[in-house]
Parts: sequence; structure tokens; C-alpha cells
Amino acid sequence: MGIDVRFVKVPSFEGMYLSNQETILIGSDRPEGRKRFTCAHEIGHHVLGHGTSIDEITENGSDEKEEKEADFFATMLLMPTSLVSATANLMSIDLIEPSETDIYSMAAYFGVSYSGVLTHLYFNVGKISNDTYRKLLREKVSVIKKKLYAQHLSGDIHVVDNRWWREKAVDCVVGDIIVVPKDYDLEGSSISKQSKNQSSFTFKAEKVGISKISNREGWSAFVRVSNVKYVGLSRYRYEED
Repeated sequence: MGIDVRFVKVPSFEGMYLSNQETILIGSDRPEGRKRFTCAHEIGHHVLGHGTSIDEITENGSDEKEEKEADFFATMLLMPTSLVSATANLMSIDLIEPSETDIYSMAAYFGVSYSGVLTHLYFNVGKISNDTYRKLLREKVSVIKKKLYAQHLSGDIHVVDNRWWREKAVDCVVGDIIVVPKDYDLEGSSISKQSKNQSSFTFKAEKVGISKISNREGWSAFVRVSNVKYVGLSRYRYEED
């Protein structure tokens, strides 16, 4: 779209769209899923003609009309309703009564936060009940990650399967874990093979760079690794230097 995206280290800063420079700034200290949503939100300001906008971290969001419009734009850009339904079907997830690990796996696939997927399913898609929404919202992400990986992890977990992960890179940061259903081949040195059990195999993002995982059925995906809290132009975040 001709827009420069840059990560900057500014306290209490979410994001900013500079209309006269066609530049988006994103706070580098924010969680990865939040950064992607913020970027989509700022693109919303651009597409909807809102002009320059500054978004700071707030507890309850904003009631301003333009901010609500940009939020809804971001949600539908990152998680279009038809794709949510199709992905849930491929993942064998019951969207009416999903589990907390189901929601976390979908969040990793769409590159957004756990609460972001829940909010979308409840308020926009209208699939889950109020009771289910509130119950799953109370779940701690750290506990969910331990269920998926069996140990404490500060980074994110990306559950990757050739049945649904199609034509899409696995974007992660150093320290993240990639869980695949069986032993996959690895090309590149930015990730390393970790543990293996009867039903899954794990890789760990070790350093900045791009690697590739593939299986004998012809499926493959690039794994792009950046530094935690990367500062600089977005397009350079996966380059080793």
C-alpha cells in the first residue's frame, strides 16, 4: 500500500498513523498479537480517510467514532468471518463451545491475541454465548500455554498443521515455540528441533532469520523469526544483520 511501518520504543504508546508521510508507528514493547492488531487499526485510519491519528494505551479502549471504525476494520481485516468459520472447520473446532486451547490456537494462526479472538467470536461473529465468553476470558494465557507445551514459556506457541496452515508464513520472535503434528524436515538455522512425543514435534525460534519446515506430503511453510521488541522498519525485522 506504499505505507512504511516502523517499530519505535515509546512508553505507553500503542500506535500512530501519519497521513502526511504515509507512515505507521507501532510501540515495540507491546505483545506481538497486539502489534499486528494495532498495525491493522492504523491501516484502517488510512483506508477510511481519518487523517493522522495517535493511539495510546488505555484500559477500556476509546469511545470515539473513528477509533471504533478503525477497530472494526482491523478485526475484519485480520479475521474475516468466512475465514474464521473455514479455519475452525479445518481445525475441527466447535465455535459454539470452543476450549481455551482452541481459542489460543486460532489466535496464533490469525496472529492476534487470545482475547482478540474471543471478543471477535462473541461481539462480531455471534457464535459463542455470554457465559462461554466470560468463562474463557477468565482463563490465564500462561496456563493455556503450559497445557500445550507442558512447561512455562514466556514466548508464544504456534500450533502448525498442514491441514489448515496454508500459503502462510509462521511469524514469530526469538523464544517462541512451533508445535507440529509429526516430525518435519528443517532447512535453515533460525529455529531448532526440540522435543518429540507420539503426537507432536516442537521447534524453537533461536535467532533472527528465515527457515523452512516441510513434510513428505509436499507441504511447507517459511518460519520468519525477529528479535523480541524489535525496533526499526518492519520490512527488515527478519534480516540476520
